[in-house]
Amino acid sequence: MYNLKESSVHVVAAECRTAVEDFDAAYASSLRLAADTVEGLRGSGLPSGQSQRLYRSFTESFDNLLEGRKNLVAAIGQLQVIHKRSNQAETSGGCPVPWDVEFFTNAEGDAEADRTVAQAPLVQANR
Repeated sequence: MYNLKESSVHVVAAECRTAVEDFDAAYASSLRLAADTVEGLRGSGLPSGQSQRLYRSFTESFDNLLEGRKNLVAAIGQLQVIHKRSNQAETSGGCPVPWDVEFFTNAEGDAEADRTVAQAPLVQANR
């Protein structure tokens, strides 16, 4: 069992929410930039090959943001597993739904936690 401070659990949960929100804001801003660029270049006479390279660059940046967000969500899942195996009672910690409602409160959530642990060799629980 891990010994965690309740205050630390709440601080980390708040930072998790902020980090996800920051990724979402960056993604939305990137999408707006791409859309505004496409609209701004319409009728400009820019060669299609050059615009194609630009659009591909935008798409690659979106893919990178999504990959980073996926990795962040996986790290949050690992934190949830650590919390589950700690001295702290189950609490939402303010995490977004469905994490605060179902992740640790039913058999399906326990199975998901076990799959997360199996996929994350850096998280090793003392059983």
